[in-house]
Amino acid sequence: MDKLDIALQVILKAGAVAASYGKAFDTNLLHFMLSEHSFFANPNLATASASTADDADPNFAGQLRPNHLAKIPSGTTLDAASVARRALTTIPESVLELLRVGDFLQIASSGAGDTLDRNHIKLETLSAAKLGFRIPLEQNIIYNLIVDEQKEYFHERVALYLHSNQRKHDLADIGYAELWEQGFHWDRAAMWSRALRSYFQAAKKNEEEDNDIRCAESLLLGYQMFQNLEQEVTTIIMPESCYQLADHIALYLFNP
Repeated sequence: MDKLDIALQVILKAGAVAASYGKAFDTNLLHFMLSEHSFFANPNLATASASTADDADPNFAGQLRPNHLAKIPSGTTLDAASVARRALTTIPESVLELLRVGDFLQIASSGAGDTLDRNHIKLETLSAAKLGFRIPLEQNIIYNLIVDEQKEYFHERVALYLHSNQRKHDLADIGYAELWEQGFHWDRAAMWSRALRSYFQAAKKNEEEDNDIRCAESLLLGYQMFQNLEQEVTTIIMPESCYQLADHIALYLFNP
């Protein structure tokens, strides 16, 4: 992995976090995770407000504008210039390179049910493709190499991506598995209050489906998040809603 370009290493690290729940991921999620990264970010988007970023040109999401290449000093060596050009790569191009020349990633699903040869993969194919690691052990090794701060940031981005997608639907239409996945990433991002809410919502789903075992598991996970919050009570002001959720969890656990 150390022999790869920095941009490709970043893609692998983001992918390792995206796949840490055991699910495949796609380039849309990678865009969301890396949109502010120095190798891929659009400087205009990075300084824009959240409201204007949503209306920005999607063609520039996850890449640097080509006019930055013209700013390379005339005395720059060829090797340094090539590094600057690599910084202009897009996320799909980086994923495509990893699929073609590396043995880390594979296409888990093409979206159309076709089996694809990695030597014939095209950029347009990636938009609907689900990606995964060829060897799960490698994903785990890469995940463990990521520093804690970056790992938490990536998990937070995944959780936000899932949350934004789920907000497009009614809570009644969201399954407990999706809520568990969101809770998992909030947990790994050390955002305990949000993880608590996700696990509690999952428990309510399990109760509606008369799945007592899953309901108990969800509640226990939620209670663990509450304990994590209590340990940080000296450094944060815990929202009243967290105590209310904890009361509900205790009620379900001890008065089934």
